[in-house]
Formats: sequence, structure tokens, C-alpha cells
Amino acid sequence: MNEFFSKYKKIIIFGAGPIVDKLLDSVNLQIQYIIDNDPRKWGKKLSGIKIFNPDVLKTEDKNELVIIITSFFYDEEIRNQLSEMGFKRYENYFSIDEIYPIGKTRAAHHPELLQNENIVLLKSVSDGRVMIDKKELKVYRGFYKNAAAEYKEVFDNCLELKLFNDYLVNLNISNIENIHPFGIVFEQDYIRPITDSNEWSPLMMIDAANRTIDLQILLSKRNLTIHDPLPPNIIYDNTYKWLDFGSIWNIDKITNTKEPVFWNVDQFFYCEHPISTFFEEIVINCKKNKESFDKNKINNNIFGFLSEAERKKYINIRQRIFNKCIENKFAEAFAIIKDYFNEFTIEVDLNLISYYEEMFHYPNLTKEDYIVLDMIDKICSDTMVLIDLGRLYNKKSVKLFKKLDDKIKKIIVTSNSSVFNDCIYTILQKNSIYNILPIQAQLFKHQSIHAPNNHQDFCDRYRTSTLLALNTIQELVFCQQFSFEEIFEKYSRLTDKYLIFDFDDKCNVILYSGIEQNEYEWYTYEELLKAHNKYFNLHQIISVTDSKKIILSKRK
Repeated sequence: MNEFFSKYKKIIIFGAGPIVDKLLDSVNLQIQYIIDNDPRKWGKKLSGIKIFNPDVLKTEDKNELVIIITSFFYDEEIRNQLSEMGFKRYENYFSIDEIYPIGKTRAAHHPELLQNENIVLLKSVSDGRVMIDKKELKVYRGFYKNAAAEYKEVFDNCLELKLFNDYLVNLNISNIENIHPFGIVFEQDYIRPITDSNEWSPLMMIDAANRTIDLQILLSKRNLTIHDPLPPNIIYDNTYKWLDFGSIWNIDKITNTKEPVFWNVDQFFYCEHPISTFFEEIVINCKKNKESFDKNKINNNIFGFLSEAERKKYINIRQRIFNKCIENKFAEAFAIIKDYFNEFTIEVDLNLISYYEEMFHYPNLTKEDYIVLDMIDKICSDTMVLIDLGRLYNKKSVKLFKKLDDKIKKIIVTSNSSVFNDCIYTILQKNSIYNILPIQAQLFKHQSIHAPNNHQDFCDRYRTSTLLALNTIQELVFCQQFSFEEIFEKYSRLTDKYLIFDFDDKCNVILYSGIEQNEYEWYTYEELLKAHNKYFNLHQIISVTDSKKIILSKRK
């Protein structure tokens, strides 16, 4: 790290918070001074270094300094502030996690642990406290000395409640010692999450919510709760598990902060019901403001969802929950919330379920389907994970499910239709089929194929051995306005080995009405191959009609 800073005459820290001590404790840097937007800190010292108003930067030579942003919470605001002052990102300033690789300071003592790879979903511990050992499939999570005893107590409680492996990803206290500056290090199983809450359909959301409330009920027996408003609850081996041990706190600690105890409604429930606001409004406030609690003052974000009758019921239930919280009977409070929430389950169209289920059990396969199945059979292995991008052609996906479910470890089916995903999810649960997973993915937007809010890591999490991209090229070209090269570049980031796709060089004017064919004179098989060959080698080509081909390719 010192070598990185050698070209700068001045090193300045932006953010006079607790991370500064940890940074200085871990690396040997000569800091010129600290700046902070809080006037109350100006003129004071932190770790012997004086704190100034950010305006002092106006007199500095931009070519001689580098600024390290040490605030995670205000990182974006500070970056905007520095940009407005004329400083350039990656040239004059960096966020701490961009220049301080995970675990780097421990590399000299434990080089076998360090892969410098972050797990994106470990949100509360992605700030330098995580070390990945991919060879042994372990994650080492350090907690600083001032928090070691607290997290040891949390761990002991979770162990006694038998939450690990069931509700929480497996965790043990590591026998690794003297990893400076940690007081305790936990050893957690390394898993690549199959998916997260941004990609779940409404029914999957409800199942995950109920399971999370069950976890809250168990935790509350030991005066613990989950504090993270965006917790990384995941599906792994058909189980909703909690990935982030670091987000479990003592309830008394929660009530001394402004952190919500549960998920925000707009970030959690696709079904748009404000159950989580209970926690923000009641579980925290009942300990802070027992006397000032107004049972008639309701959050407008809640009432906007409710009818007059529902409002009256809500006020009554709200008071019951509040009373239980005052009595420290949190398990009973959570149980009331769960009962109330379950009244708002989503009704799945039974006709659609019947339609898809019939196709699922008695698939009427076409010639094309058998060609695809034969290709998959040739390249299939026991560890294969297959991604199906057939977003507008879900019936074709359903036909292939039954034929593939005993051959492939995991089939991930992407769709923009929550109705389709709910139907498929219902059928899969009903038939105890666990290796098929429908996800709600917004494909090919922005810079990568991604799910909402997670587009930067979608390809990393879903990259697999085989990508099935049937009936997608036309839609991506004519509706999404992608070139062939853009499409195959994105395909290449989702597969390590094989790609199965089809191509019809005749525009489907029925499906894409209003398109002038002369605007797409480049839409030819020859042009497609030019783009394809930059990323893939042709492995097998089978003609279905004069204009349509099914192609099996292998990554270069």
C-alpha cells in the first residue's frame, strides 16, 4: 500500500471516523491532515492528526496530493463534493475499499488465506474485515478487539439456538491466532449465493419473509435482532439462509441507534405491503419514547396501502405489538406481525398454474427442443449449472425443465414476468424439485446483464459452464437495440464454456411490428458470425429451417 502512495507528496484523509484508527493501526502511512464536513470536529485531533474544514483543499496543488475517503455511509456524497471542487476520481481521490484490498495487511503473516476477493453480498463486513480462502472454501471474518466479546456472545447464543446450517450459513470460531488487529476471527463456509432478494418473485418474497420472521422470533429469545435494512438473505440449496452474521445485534444496542430493525418496504416487498415499517416505527421507538408514543399518529407510507377497514385493524395490531415490545416480549410481537402479514399473501392464477403444470409434466417437445436437449446431453456434467435467458419464450423453458431436472445441478431461468415466476415456483415447490430456480432478472440493461441494484455482480455470481440463450437475439437487437458484438460480449461474461443459441436471419415482422427491415440490413448470419467469432468458436451447427439455425459454441 505504501508503494501505491509513493508518487504523492501529501496524503489526506476525508472523514474523521473510527475507521481512521483502524487504517493507521494496519498500515504505516504519513497522513498530512484529516478533513471532515462536521464543524464540531474542526481544530480537534484524531490519532494525533489535526482535523480541518474541507475548504483547505482549495489552496492545495491537485497534482501533489491524494485523498482517501474513509466514510462508507457518506462515500457518494463526498465523491460528489470532491468532484465539484475539481478533483478527479482514481487520480486525486479514492474510496478506502478501492485502494485498501481486503486482508492485504495480514498477507505477510497468513499468505495462504489471502485471495483479495470480496464477496459482494457480505455487506456489513466488506470493509477490510473479510479474508477469503477459496481453496478450502472458507471465509475468515475478523471483529476488532472492542467488539470481540460482544460477537462471541452473539455467536454462543446462535449456537445454542441451533441457527447455523439452518437459518444462518455455517460459522465457527477460527483457531487462527494473532491476526492483527482483530480480537476474534470467525470461520464461515464460503458459498457462492445462487440469488438474492432483488431477484425473487412475490411468492418467493413471502416465503423468505416468513422464514426471516421465524429467525427474528428465535433471536428475540436471546434479546437479539437483525439490524440491517438490506440484509443479504439468500437462497442456497433450496433454503433461505442468512448470510450476514455481522448484522445480528443485541436489541438494546439497536434501540440506541437510528438503524431500522427490519427491511424497508420499498426495498423488500414486491407485493408492496408495509409490514416492515412496524419495526422502524415501533420496535425502536417503544424503547426510546415510551411516553411520547402516539397510537393515532400513523406513517402516511403505511396508510397509502390500506383501506379504511384495514387502517382500523392496523392501528389495533400496532398497539398490540407496541405493548409486547414495552414488556420486552419481542418473540410475541414478531408472532403477531407474522400472523398479520400472512393475511396478505399473493394469489396465483390457478388457471396459469394448471397450464404450466400440464406442460411441465407432459411436455410436447418440438424438433428444436430435441436438438437442444441432445446438445446439452453431450456437454452435460454432474456439476453443470445452466442459465436460460428465454425471457419472452417461457413456454419453451417449461418444456425443457422436466427433461433436464435429473441431469443438471442447477437450472436458473430468467424472466421479467413475476406471474410466470410465481407459477413456476409454485409448481417446483409442489413437486419438490429443487434444482430449478426462476429469477426476476432485468436482462441487458445498463452495463451488464443484471438484477435490480445488483448489476455489477450479476455476471460474477451467475457465470456458469453453459448458457442457453434461445429466442433472445431478435429481442435484444430489435427491442433493446444491441449490436451483435454487444450481445456476444455479454454472453461471454455469463459462461465459462458453452453457449447454445438460435438465430433466424429473417426479421419476424409479426412479433416486431413497425420495424423497417431496411434499417437492419446488417442483421445477417454472416455479420453475426463475425461478432460471434471474437468470443466463441463454433462447435456444432444444426439447421432447423432454411433461415433458422441452432448453434453450440465454446468460449475462446
